[in-house]
Amino acid sequence: MSVTGLLGDVVVCLASVRDAKRRNADALLKQVFFNVATLRQARHRFADQLAPDFCLFDYLRTDEYGLSRCLVELLNPQGTHGQGRLFLDLFLARIGAANWAGMDRCHGVFPEKIIDKGRRIDIYLKFDSGVIGIENKPWAGDQNQQLSDYADWLIKDANGRHWLLVFLCNRDPALSSIDEDKKKEIKDHFVQVSYNEVIEWLGNGAEKTKALTVRIFVDELAKFIRANINEEIDMSEEQEIRNTILASDENLEAAFFIAHSFESTKKHLIQVLHNNLTKKIADKGYFFFWDDGLFSCKQREFFISFQRGQEFQLVFGFDGNGLNGFGWGISKNAERDKDATHNQQKWNAIGDIMANCFGGQPDAGTRPSDWVWGCAPDGIVFEKDYLNWASNPTPWQDMRNGRLAEIIMDVAEKTHTAFKDHMDLLMPDPPSTAC
Repeated sequence: MSVTGLLGDVVVCLASVRDAKRRNADALLKQVFFNVATLRQARHRFADQLAPDFCLFDYLRTDEYGLSRCLVELLNPQGTHGQGRLFLDLFLARIGAANWAGMDRCHGVFPEKIIDKGRRIDIYLKFDSGVIGIENKPWAGDQNQQLSDYADWLIKDANGRHWLLVFLCNRDPALSSIDEDKKKEIKDHFVQVSYNEVIEWLGNGAEKTKALTVRIFVDELAKFIRANINEEIDMSEEQEIRNTILASDENLEAAFFIAHSFESTKKHLIQVLHNNLTKKIADKGYFFFWDDGLFSCKQREFFISFQRGQEFQLVFGFDGNGLNGFGWGISKNAERDKDATHNQQKWNAIGDIMANCFGGQPDAGTRPSDWVWGCAPDGIVFEKDYLNWASNPTPWQDMRNGRLAEIIMDVAEKTHTAFKDHMDLLMPDPPSTAC
């Protein structure tokens, strides 16, 4: 056989293998979609008996502060749950503080404890023998020197007594928040707790809880954490998908083939969104600020302005890591100094206009680094499925079909109209003429 003929056979063979992988991947995707759709149809049929999609926390405040309030209530021995120290003692045992705090009277469990430098510890517990600070980080990234400052304050507050800093998160703290030397220095006073451990703690407490209403609340809280923080899919759907993948060697290979290509697929869809927005924004005569590192760890926002030199822009971005905690609103110009002083009266006026236009209550920030006004997906402008992009297909589907670019442009046009007679609010204050 000639070399040319041999190479031709190799090319044909490789093409055949690639075609087979594509066919297997396509067949797997169709089979998974069919099986999950069938499962969802069955659940819908029995929804009146099982209500599988009903979640109490869909109707409550479910941001970081709302979650902290739930934990504060359960940890408080005097809480309305009526279970005394049940949840507190189980938590103290989990974090290794039962040997001192477990024997003490708890003087209070407080949310948002204000400390030095204007910082706030999410949950603060005070005992006869010492204190505990809990930093609750379900989605947001770490602030500079945040945990280090918390540790320094707790040392002073304990004044020679026991103290403990608990980092509640599914990842390690950033070095910018607490470096390795500091972690070694306080290693006997620093504990990391994952949300899987929180779910276990809630489950152990629910088993011993005597009040049915409290058990329901705890179960719903665990359900919320699984879906919105741990990003777990429905257990029955996960099992159905797993069974389909493991049905054959070909399906398993196709699953790896799909998984390997998924990140590049998302990058492609992000580029599709960028291209669609670039054209639509240019057609309207607006200005677009999109960093090449968008959706990376360092840059998680993009901006739209209606005039050159605006101090405040329309912003879309993420509050958490991994494309989680999506929201939109008005913030300082990306190219301006966010630490500059600000006019709170102007900020409040901007918040009022946005709230009147899009509903909800004004939520103007109080620090130069805050968004002036912000809104999470509420089912009105953006569907609630938009909150966490890492675990939901809806944003990616809407990138592919172009709907996301249309939603963003609709928000931009409505915002522009709302400020038509108040553009001065979005522009820098005139230079002071005071001598």
